[in-house]
Amino acid sequence: MPVLDKILNKRLALYNYTLSEGHCKGIASACRFLDGAIEGVLLDNCGVGDDEFASILEGMALLNSFRSIVYKQNQFDELSLEAIKPILDKEVPTNLTELKIIDCKIVSKISQ
Repeated sequence: MPVLDKILNKRLALYNYTLSEGHCKGIASACRFLDGAIEGVLLDNCGVGDDEFASILEGMALLNSFRSIVYKQNQFDELSLEAIKPILDKEVPTNLTELKIIDCKIVSKISQ
């Protein structure tokens, strides 16, 4: 997958594109080269599991310019919750300004 081709207006936008574990790890690894090129991520119905999204979030946490997460119809669970904390803890001007988690599957006790 050519990741750079999926960046539009400084947002990595993937709709109905099934991501494998390898794709997710590749995106996370590429983040160290993409500071300033990516300010947000939109993953809509990409078949991303909790551990895979946690991997992506760990990469995104390295980006000083990262401001936006829109995550729809994937899985969000304990690993993702832990991985998103460093992003949420960032202070102005490197803080997150948009967080949308929509219709995601939660299977652990965090949903109770």
